[in-house]
Amino acid sequence: DGGLQNTMGLTFGSDGNLYVASSGNDSVLRFDGATGVFQEAFVPSGGGDLDAPGLGLRFGPDDHLYASSTNNHQVVRFHGESGAYLDAYVPANADSLTNPDGLVFDGQGTLFVSSGGNDRVLMYDDDVILPTWQWQAEATANGGFGAGDAVGSRVAFDGDTLVVGAPGDGNGTVKVYVRDDNSTPADLRDDLWTLQATLTGAGALPGDGFGSGVALDGDLLA
Repeated sequence: DGGLQNTMGLTFGSDGNLYVASSGNDSVLRFDGATGVFQEAFVPSGGGDLDAPGLGLRFGPDDHLYASSTNNHQVVRFHGESGAYLDAYVPANADSLTNPDGLVFDGQGTLFVSSGGNDRVLMYDDDVILPTWQWQAEATANGGFGAGDAVGSRVAFDGDTLVVGAPGDGNGTVKVYVRDDNSTPADLRDDLWTLQATLTGAGALPGDGFGSGVALDGDLLA
C-alpha cells in the first residue's frame, strides 16, 4: 500500500493515476488508476511543509497539485508532473484560514477552501498580475451549524451552486447554497449565498460520516 496511513483526500490526475493524501505520514501517494498498484510517494513525507493533509486534494487549472495542509493552516502547491514543492499558494492563516480541509476550483479558477477551525468557506481568486492569491469573499456557515460539526470537511462547486458537507452535524448533513452575483459576476466580493436545502442521510447513524464526501455535477449530487 506504499505506507498509506489515515487516508484523506484523493483525486485523479490527467495521467489517469490516483493520488491519495496520507495524513498519518504527511505525504501524497500515487497509485495506478486502473489496477490500484502503488507507484511512488509523489510527495514524500513532510515534503513542502505538508502537515496533516486533509480532504482537500485537487489538480488546479494550471495542472499543478493543491493540498490542504491542516496543521499549519495553509494550502500548498506541488508540480503536477514531478511532485516538487512550488509554494504555499495560500499562506498560513491568510484571511483567517484555520485548519483547512476541503478545497475545490470552479470553472473560472476561483479556489474555495473550507476553514474547519472557524466554520467558514473562503474564496480566493488568482490575481493575473501578482502571482499570489487574493482573498475575495467568504460564505459563512449560516445553515445552523455549531461547534464540532466539521463544516466544510468536503466542498463541491458547480456553476452557482456550492455544496458543503458537515459530518459532525447530528448524524451528518449536507448543505446546498446558491449564489446571487448581485449583477456583478466579475466581482466576488458582493456575492450573496443563500441556503437552498439541507440533506440528511436516510438511516445514517453517528459516526457513519455522512457528509464527509460530496461531489456535484449539474443536477447530480453524490
